[in-house]
Amino acid sequence: MRRFLALVFVSLLGTLAGAQAPSPAKPPEMREIMDRVLQRAKWEGEARLDARYTYRQKRTVDRLDSDGKITEHTVMLFDVIPAGNDTIFRMIEKNGRPLTPEEQRKEAEKEAKRESLRKARKQGDDEVTLNQELLSRYNFTYAGAEPVNGRRALVIKFSPKPGALPENRRMDRVLNRLQGTVWIDEATYAIAKADVVLTEPVKFFIGLGAVRALRFTIDMSTVDGQWLLPRETAVSYDARALFSTVRVNQHSEYSDYRLVATTTEKR
Repeated sequence: MRRFLALVFVSLLGTLAGAQAPSPAKPPEMREIMDRVLQRAKWEGEARLDARYTYRQKRTVDRLDSDGKITEHTVMLFDVIPAGNDTIFRMIEKNGRPLTPEEQRKEAEKEAKRESLRKARKQGDDEVTLNQELLSRYNFTYAGAEPVNGRRALVIKFSPKPGALPENRRMDRVLNRLQGTVWIDEATYAIAKADVVLTEPVKFFIGLGAVRALRFTIDMSTVDGQWLLPRETAVSYDARALFSTVRVNQHSEYSDYRLVATTTEKR
């Protein structure tokens, strides 16, 4: 989950699910819900699910002009491969056709540059981990229960706590301005779905860059009858870098999960 959140949002996620349990007559207290979510997240991190599966990602990227019209539409197919503490996104198709030798060469060069950047980047600077420190930034409200992909889920609304929140990292500026809804699988307390938005613009680089709008959604599905893994994600953002503006809608579908290591015992 930790690495998935960092890669997409960066950040925000792969979760696991066990067998369904009978629904309680009433939901537990909010503190109990979040304690169970943290316990599940800790177990997921120890399970290293992101290092156990390879899969396919179909990524559709639309670049928009100031009027919201699409100026560039690209569809890419990736083989996603775990590699130690990193993940390799290897493009195999672009706009419905295999890559040419020249495109393959350029992709290899990009991967080498990404690897160099990963090594040079301050460790943990962009990492998002579901832990007590992260949850302490928000107020949570129980909003009922509803089915998500055939499983009962607890609906939790969240928003930033008022007042000054710690901003020791660049990512903290974003985290402190997020609100939305998460759906918690009632049987396992894994995240089954999320819808998150930025409440206000975030400035970077002494005002020379900013994220003016951001929305992130994720929908999970059951894999191998026991794990919740990403089925679909969507990210839309409006950002400014120096004197240019970037508006992007990105939608990804995940499929063909293949086990590359022995999983831990089902919970």
